Amino acid sequence: MASSLENLTNNFGGKLSILDNSNNWDRWSKQMKVIFGFQDVQEVIETGITPIATNATEAEQTAHRALKKKDFKVMFFIHQCVDLVNFQKMENATSAKECWDILEKGHSEYFNKITNITNQMKSCGSTVSDGDMVEKVFGTLSSKFDYIIVAIMEAKDVSTMKLEELHCSLESHVQRINARAKNRTTYQALWAHTLTKGNGNKNKGKDQFKKENSQQESSKKNDDQGESSKSDGNGKGKKFMNKKNIQCYNCQKYGHFASECRNKKVPVTPKPII
Repeated sequence: MASSLENLTNNFGGKLSILDNSNNWDRWSKQMKVIFGFQDVQEVIETGITPIATNATEAEQTAHRALKKKDFKVMFFIHQCVDLVNFQKMENATSAKECWDILEKGHSEYFNKITNITNQMKSCGSTVSDGDMVEKVFGTLSSKFDYIIVAIMEAKDVSTMKLEELHCSLESHVQRINARAKNRTTYQALWAHTLTKGNGNKNKGKDQFKKENSQQESSKKNDDQGESSKSDGNGKGKKFMNKKNIQCYNCQKYGHFASECRNKKVPVTPKPII
């Protein structure tokens, strides 16, 4: 491995960085992407390789072979530029994109520390399986991961589970939690805006109702005043009186006074005394 790395270093005219447990992922990934771009192979870690159809034409087969050659080239670069711990994480990967995704997802400080401690224990002669480490990780997680732990234990065999698988499952869980929190914040902001707008319209409706009601009451009051106050010939007002039951002594009809009567006088017929 050392000779291959030296050849790569000589070809690029400088020392290539190694991905290790010193939290140098950001710098290492940027440098590797520059190398991939220089070698015109960056597409294989971004989009991967689509499986070729069984009835592919000769031109399609040739293009697929060229992509596979690029894929192995990228895998070679990655294998040469990682330490043993990171190599073990992706040693079973079959494509460059799979290697890159494993490194990208598995490079977290917490799991790197666990892996480092595990390697130190193994170097001291202790036998530590991946299943043992997975169970130990379960015991260190907070209560918000309880239901995902139960789901993992029911769906998979924890004794044969690798730390990389556990990390991917937990990472997906955290991403779902963050997405829900973001959606909840957006929904709450939208709901608050709707309530504010609704209260504004509600208050506006109340004010409009009060204004219209006041106008109606004022109009009704004016009408009542117009009916209850009429002018006589001298312009003096007098109160309104209901004359429905008033009998005129001139014409003997109801609805007006004798002083207002213009009908002929009708003599009053005395009622017989029984």
